[in-house]
Amino acid sequence: MIGLGIRLVALLVLGFVMVVAFQVGPAFADVPNVLGIVPWTNGSDTVLNITVRHALPTSIHFVNRVEVEINGTVQTINLSWPPVQTDPFVVQHNLGQVIGVVNVRARPNCNVHGNGGDTNWFGPVEVPEFSVVQLLAIIAIVSALILLMRQRYGAHGNCLHRAHVFLFNVSLQQGF
Repeated sequence: MIGLGIRLVALLVLGFVMVVAFQVGPAFADVPNVLGIVPWTNGSDTVLNITVRHALPTSIHFVNRVEVEINGTVQTINLSWPPVQTDPFVVQHNLGQVIGVVNVRARPNCNVHGNGGDTNWFGPVEVPEFSVVQLLAIIAIVSALILLMRQRYGAHGNCLHRAHVFLFNVSLQQGF
């Protein structure tokens, strides 16, 4: 009887070890992604704030670079050591002085899971030559000049009509 009890316990222990050893759970690759790209100006330069999400970063599993595609050309931003330990976090990229409209896309790269391939790009985001603040300042200055010209030359001058049409067209192009 005792031999049967030992065999039963051994069988139960062996069964438990096999269940634990071969238990397979789902595996989730945590490929980081970009949550947003926000352009802003610093003097005459345009700077991008790229917000990146990567859950539970550690010193052995982290975002090591961000690829930024500007009008079809990819630039790599290598992130410094130690890795960023917050989620989400912001990476800044200075585009310098922007002439015209620039189309920007971005994707982060995880040192363990990679960049997620071509489907993981965020964007494109159109970055205008002028920020909204700069454009409003230009419109305010031109409007003040128009008012001064009206006072000096009268309200019905042909050049005033052309200036109003110009300002209207500029505001339509910038999406106002």
